[in-house]
Amino acid sequence: MNEEEIAIEIKDLSKEYKMYRKKIHRLTETIFPWYKKHGVFKAMNNFNLTLYKGEILGILGRNGARKINTS
Repeated sequence: MNEEEIAIEIKDLSKEYKMYRKKIHRLTETIFPWYKKHGVFKAMNNFNLTLYKGEILGILGRNGARKINTS
């Protein structure tokens, strides 16, 4: 397929969350940014997706709720 037929293209998408053991650690980092008290959870790393015109994508979440994108 050629590039003109691409409806959605995602390249190298990543998402990380800071994980704190205690609520006070989040406050401490806010006040003192150099004082790191968090770990990192990588929810997604280098995700790639290409949808072409006319294709349908269905996504099922953890709770089973449907999230559907139609092009």
